[in-house]
Amino acid sequence: MAAPESGPALSPGTAEGEEETILYDLLVNTEWPPETEVQPRGNQKHGASFIITKAIRDRLLFLRQYIWYSPAPFLLPDGLVRLVNKQINWHLVLASNGKLLAAVQDQCVEIRSAKDDFTSIIGKCQVPKDPKPQWRRVAWSYDCTLLAYAESTGTVRVFDLMGSELFVISPASSFIGDLSYAIAGLIFLEYKASAQWSAELLVINYRGELRSYLVSVGTNQSYQESHCFSFSSHYPHGINTAIYHPGHRLLLVGGCETAEVGMSKASSCGLSAWRVLSGSPYYKQVTNGGDGVTAVPKTLGLLRMLSVKFYSRQGQEQPGYDDLNPDWRLSTEKRKKIKDKESFYPLIDVNWWADSAVTLARCSGALTVSSVKTLKNLLGKSCEWFEPSPQVTATHDGGFLSLECEIKLAPKRSRLETRAGEEDEGEEDSDSDYEISAKARYFGYIKQGLYLVTEMERFAPPRKRPRTITKNYRLVSLRSTTPEELYQRKIESEEYEEALSLAHTYGLDTDLVYQRQWRKSAVNVASIQNYLSKIKKRSWVLHECLERVPENVDAAKELLQYGLKGTDLEALLAIGKGADDGRFTLPGEIDIDSISYEELSPPDEEPAKNKKEKELKKRQELLKLVNFS
Repeated sequence: MAAPESGPALSPGTAEGEEETILYDLLVNTEWPPETEVQPRGNQKHGASFIITKAIRDRLLFLRQYIWYSPAPFLLPDGLVRLVNKQINWHLVLASNGKLLAAVQDQCVEIRSAKDDFTSIIGKCQVPKDPKPQWRRVAWSYDCTLLAYAESTGTVRVFDLMGSELFVISPASSFIGDLSYAIAGLIFLEYKASAQWSAELLVINYRGELRSYLVSVGTNQSYQESHCFSFSSHYPHGINTAIYHPGHRLLLVGGCETAEVGMSKASSCGLSAWRVLSGSPYYKQVTNGGDGVTAVPKTLGLLRMLSVKFYSRQGQEQPGYDDLNPDWRLSTEKRKKIKDKESFYPLIDVNWWADSAVTLARCSGALTVSSVKTLKNLLGKSCEWFEPSPQVTATHDGGFLSLECEIKLAPKRSRLETRAGEEDEGEEDSDSDYEISAKARYFGYIKQGLYLVTEMERFAPPRKRPRTITKNYRLVSLRSTTPEELYQRKIESEEYEEALSLAHTYGLDTDLVYQRQWRKSAVNVASIQNYLSKIKKRSWVLHECLERVPENVDAAKELLQYGLKGTDLEALLAIGKGADDGRFTLPGEIDIDSISYEELSPPDEEPAKNKKEKELKKRQELLKLVNFS
């Protein structure tokens, strides 16, 4: 994990009118075994070459559609495609009750329970490997008994809690490689019109085509198509997402923003609300009330509602939006990312923390809990750093879960191991495009465009040597906490410096830190001075002086002398007056009436004879003050 294992935001109090800082704890719930993956590498899409190739591709798609009579794929907005492809391959979905979690892996979906902090698996659903794993989608039913899984092709599989596949819903139409058939919205609705059906499942693809299915589980498990609907007249470029608000029976749809005059603020941002009806036409757009109907419920995700807007705008919509992980500068591998730093600014996931705050995760791995009014980070002065493109769930019981993936490059193969026909690119792409002729570059762009359209091998660019990477997935929880709870956990995890910082900030008992350190250390002169001498509770210190066995004679002498100092006449007088509050005190630490500090603590540079006489005189004076009766 890029961030430390835990990190508190320290704020003992806030001024009036100031937003309160969240004190939080960060824990790793689960870490999966590392995965090794061999990635093929194609030509990178650099500035001018990518624009030219894209232009050629668009013209060729036009020719294929109208001359060869071949259907052209639906072109999704580039900003949306870039954003989705920036996501990690695995997905994370928390059920609405906060008790079940679906972790979508490459070829299975794990169902985990909150009873043991999601560490064990209670069910596992087997799914086929998906060529575009970022474009998959998962959804829990409203009663948390069913799990729907959508592949990038639009195929939907429904499972029970044990991981058994109940049925498969194939898309009405699909085209290989056309991501517009992937699912943008997968929603379970409660169905009460007939006891025959358990729920209604809405499947909405990126084209804006909605299909409703009635599903039944138990002895007669099956499904039946109920109705169809299309948002294409409102969203000609397709939609980005669709989520449901059960309280108001509203379907909230997000698409591309528009600059048309006279539109409401929500509509110009690409947002629309639709009332769910029991009969035809089944969905009616809500237009009255302007922007008031676009408030998104805190139990639902926000990312793709605003995805294209967030990706295309690099403006300063949040303080620190352009921060990059400082640890990247320490790694040669990660330093390369800084060259393309603007691609790490956009938001990759958004969710609710509370009515007044949202959790914002960026492609860079920066995660904040921000005020909806000011976008101020409520976690403290700096963000919490995760691996790039983390996923976050909605908050439940004062915390949320995050899925992150740490990617490491495997050691490079030697040149002798490079296969024939493969290019050896080295660490960075070369600048040979600028060295070859304009004619060669032009034909190269044409070949790239032809390959994008036809996928024929004869137009394929030269193969680059594939690279091997290792992926480490982690499930992390960030939870708000009290100073006492966090202090105890810091001690248990042996993070003593942070525990002491908490104790000083919130006025907690530092004895607990030093007691733990003393108990875990061997008894020697150093541990007596560093730990035991800093513990204030007298009964505890004296018990340790009597019970602990030192490791050598010097340590035994030091321990006995330390205990005797704390049981001398001054301590007896302090106990009698009730002035010590049970604290372990040494000579000179307590003020005693009628005896000056200088008399209690004679200077070290005095001659030994004078010093001994003064100490004897001091003891006689102290003895007079003791009321032996």
